[in-house]
Amino acid sequence: MPNTENTNRFFEVSKLYNKLSQKCFHKNKKFASFALFAEALNHYEFISQQKLSDFVGCNKAYTCRTLFKMQLSGYLQPIVPKKPIILTSKGKEFAISVENERKKFQAQVFEGITKEEDETLKNIVDKIIVNMNKMI
Repeated sequence: MPNTENTNRFFEVSKLYNKLSQKCFHKNKKFASFALFAEALNHYEFISQQKLSDFVGCNKAYTCRTLFKMQLSGYLQPIVPKKPIILTSKGKEFAISVENERKKFQAQVFEGITKEEDETLKNIVDKIIVNMNKMI
């Protein structure tokens, strides 16, 4: 059985990471919901909104609303059934800026952590992910 203190620390890190990432990535509240979708669409091809929803971990209704807003804001080309969902050049620029902000944020979060500590953390988190996936 895991140490309760470690479990509490894990959840505290998760809460802090969420708060800080929102502060870091979402300086402009209007485009806050676009960040995750833009970055995913910039790196992967999605034929359906359901596949994109599954990838980012939200429901299809939220994905549909967000994509509609992205399209109205000029970040997304019109969505055509059974065709890839494609960012406009404005959307690609936004995705790149989000990715750059995320990289800066992650560098700050992991500052002072050695390669060995990072590898240990990766191994532990991988095991936690496997265990959590078994629960789904």
